[in-house]
Amino acid sequence: MDLKYIISRVSYRFFCLIHRKVFFNKDSNKQKVFLFGTVEYMNYGDVAINQAEVEFIRKYLPKAEVVEIPERLVLTMIPYVRRYATSSDIIAFQGGGNMGDIWPAQEELRRSVFKEFKEFKIISFPQSLSYSDSRSENLDKTVSVLTKPQRLSILIRESLSFKKAKQLFPENISVTLVPDIVMSLSVGQDRGSEIAVSTFMRVDQEKINQEKKMEVLRAVRMQYMVNESDTVDATWKIITPKTRGKLLDAKLDQFRKSNIILTDRLHGMIFALITGTPAIVFDNNNHKVKFSYLDWLQNVDYIYFAGQMSKEEIMHTIAAYQHDKQRHAVPSFDEYFKKIGEILIN
Repeated sequence: MDLKYIISRVSYRFFCLIHRKVFFNKDSNKQKVFLFGTVEYMNYGDVAINQAEVEFIRKYLPKAEVVEIPERLVLTMIPYVRRYATSSDIIAFQGGGNMGDIWPAQEELRRSVFKEFKEFKIISFPQSLSYSDSRSENLDKTVSVLTKPQRLSILIRESLSFKKAKQLFPENISVTLVPDIVMSLSVGQDRGSEIAVSTFMRVDQEKINQEKKMEVLRAVRMQYMVNESDTVDATWKIITPKTRGKLLDAKLDQFRKSNIILTDRLHGMIFALITGTPAIVFDNNNHKVKFSYLDWLQNVDYIYFAGQMSKEEIMHTIAAYQHDKQRHAVPSFDEYFKKIGEILIN
């Protein structure tokens, strides 16, 4: 096992021993937004979701205190929050792609929060669904919990999941289609263009063994300088609200410095979008990349979905951006994100 990995894990374990509770202002006159399930692991997509959620809440509720409760402390903090939360407070849950059967531990934590705070305003930040079928035992448990809350809004980030949510979830739940919350971030588009091609490819259980993708990657490596990276790090860094922004910006710099991105990661595509970096996007083994592209990005002129592109077209597109130094105008999705803002303040 890699020594750097061992050291990073030991450091994180030590951090967890010291930080076993989240403290907040108990003044009942101070509105609080309790954001459950926040990130301490090195998935930069989830880190970016966390950052975007906090910035978004502060934009629409500037006087409220945002209380971030990391995933490992959700069950510990539920009774503590329950003791001090008031009717003006908001319960929120981290967005992402873990609502379904692929990541059951996160699903169980979400159910625990929804169940315990059923009389509060609850907002589940934008999610994709991955229930295996309409008879999933995991889904049955979730639907049973969803029948209880009185003011629960579940935000869905692409149309296929939205359609499933409308079919599967009880009518008392408000379901709203919006983009992934990371698309609300403003991060700057100063492109250095130092790297010919950067790749951000999955190695986890959501990857797809796609021969065309492998063939393209082999051809690219033969012709260009390639920086092979990912939006997930193998080593652990200590992520806190104070360190998160710098860690995320360092990852985004890999996009800014690249002429073009090849990725099958949803947030590889979104990081390319928000940094104004051209990208060719491959599908993975679920729908969230493809439908996020079709719903929100198919008219963005520097983001290409490789589904119908031949190897020759892909190589031609890569070549076309090797001398492209222009900044690409990042589209605004404010009209959609205002829906979330309205849910927060009303």
